Amino acid sequence: MVAIAGMVPVTAMMSANFNTSQMVDDRRQVQDAADSLSTTHGVWSARALNIISMNNVTTAQLLSVAVGSEALFFTTAELTTFSALATTHILTHEGTHCPPRSREPITAAIEAVIWSAPCVAWHTAVNVPAALAASRAADINSDFDPVHGIKTATKALEAIDGMNRALLARHPRAMSELAESYRSILDIDDHHFADPCNGFGVQNCRQNNSRDGMALPLEEAQILTYGKLWQVMMTGTTAVDTTFRTRGFPFGKGPLTDGGTQRRPHLSDHINHVTGIGTALYDFKRFYSSRIAHLPRHPLAGPGNAFGGSNGGPGDPEDEESPFNDDTTDLLDTLTEVLEDIDDITQSVLRVLRNLPLAYDRHPTWANLQGQQRRRGPNSFTRNFTMFHGLVMVPTVRDYFPVGFTFSDGFITTAPVPEITQLVDISQVQFPPLVDATRMPDAYRILTFAQKEKAKRLGSAVMTSPVTSHTGYSQTGLFNPDGASLYSQNWQMKLMPATRMDDPRQAGSDLAREATSAFDELAEQLRGVQNASSWDRVNAH
Repeated sequence: MVAIAGMVPVTAMMSANFNTSQMVDDRRQVQDAADSLSTTHGVWSARALNIISMNNVTTAQLLSVAVGSEALFFTTAELTTFSALATTHILTHEGTHCPPRSREPITAAIEAVIWSAPCVAWHTAVNVPAALAASRAADINSDFDPVHGIKTATKALEAIDGMNRALLARHPRAMSELAESYRSILDIDDHHFADPCNGFGVQNCRQNNSRDGMALPLEEAQILTYGKLWQVMMTGTTAVDTTFRTRGFPFGKGPLTDGGTQRRPHLSDHINHVTGIGTALYDFKRFYSSRIAHLPRHPLAGPGNAFGGSNGGPGDPEDEESPFNDDTTDLLDTLTEVLEDIDDITQSVLRVLRNLPLAYDRHPTWANLQGQQRRRGPNSFTRNFTMFHGLVMVPTVRDYFPVGFTFSDGFITTAPVPEITQLVDISQVQFPPLVDATRMPDAYRILTFAQKEKAKRLGSAVMTSPVTSHTGYSQTGLFNPDGASLYSQNWQMKLMPATRMDDPRQAGSDLAREATSAFDELAEQLRGVQNASSWDRVNAH
């Protein structure tokens, strides 16, 4: 009888123990689910930021290719234009001064022999460097095809832009779909990510009663962001371990400044050297700035000329040491080689002819290249290179800036700058850099809730409980140990204390506004917390 009587409290204790264990197991399950969902969201967010960082570094490299191609094409167009202007001037001058001016037929015939024929040959000789410059420009466009470089860079940059836009637009919904597939595995009834769809560029997202995830912590770029892109093209980034370093760029060097030695020159120097554009610019400017480019006036046109030309005049500028080797001649086709041979002969002859006692007209400045033209630079190419690089900071102008015109492609414009984004609530010149999750703003802290209905318990008719469901929450922090930057492909995540729950009333209000009705009970309890210090003791997560 004693044993039978003792079985009643023993049974009650066993039932209570089963109920407590069941409660603990439910709590563990819902907390594990919250941790899993928060970790999943954090991993995918860090991965997306790393993809965007990788794309930004690739953008810097592609824009460097585009800048070089644009500057080369623009410069060859400039050289072609001024060679055409020079030819126009020479032909106009020839038509004015070479025809016979004698009215008598016999005298005119004699004049045609002793003046007109040599005059035409003289003008033709002076036009050879202009024809050579046009031929060199055509050769450079044919051999190096800068239009193809611009088009290829444009397609790649547009693809990067599409990838970045898709990541931004799709991320919250993708996190929701990912969590939906996990819910059955984790055996929970509902979930919620705080601040659903609170970011830039998202699409098809509901902010209220939504299960969508947090958006990536990015916003529309400001002028400083494009200035950062302009800067990293030259210097990379200052972090020790960055994507630039991984791709072989030394510390403090970017795609435009990597190298700097004779064996490994900077990009602009490399293009200037390999294509021969510097030599073409230098030769054209040098010839048409020298006295041998002056054209003879008709003997009957009067002595002297309005420009003060005479038998004397400024001498030829001193030649520079050529930085090129014999391989440069391999870049020129047969026409250019022939013109170069002719050019050497004609310049020698012109130096002798220029000493004849005739009146001369100087070559006009409007038919000559503007500014200084040196083989290594500065010259039109290096100046255009700097200009197109600077246009990176004003993408709205850059996208429609005309580079040139071709018969097959019409107007060619510069390659576009993708829609660059910037980190939310972080300065582009943050110093010291943020490298720890505990110091990052709330936009980089993913707060996740999980909910599960209370399981059926033993003796529930006798041992009732006010608990109808279990909820758990977890917070993941995004950070970059190299510094918060979108040029360092090292974004990571880690579980951290749920600091976003430190203000329970605000958390409850947000939960009631954003989450589904499954979390109404938790939202009400949070909004009912009167004493934050007591909540600190409860919020031990």
